[in-house]
Amino acid sequence: VNAEIVLANQTVRRLLGTTTELNIEVADNLFQPSLQLKKTVTDSLTSGKPQEFEAVNVGKNVLRVYVAPMISEAD
Repeated sequence: VNAEIVLANQTVRRLLGTTTELNIEVADNLFQPSLQLKKTVTDSLTSGKPQEFEAVNVGKNVLRVYVAPMISEAD
């Protein structure tokens, strides 16, 4: 199971308060301590089930986070 970010546009970067290129490690650090993003993504990929969080604090923002597995046909 490979946890990676597929898409992160400028709006996502603005909401997360960063201008750097996002990868799973950078995003995981931005969500700490409210959410262990990398673990959540890995768990979702392993179980094949989405996970939803209604109120996650990221900087001065409170976000609703929905993590769903994207699995290729080969998997």
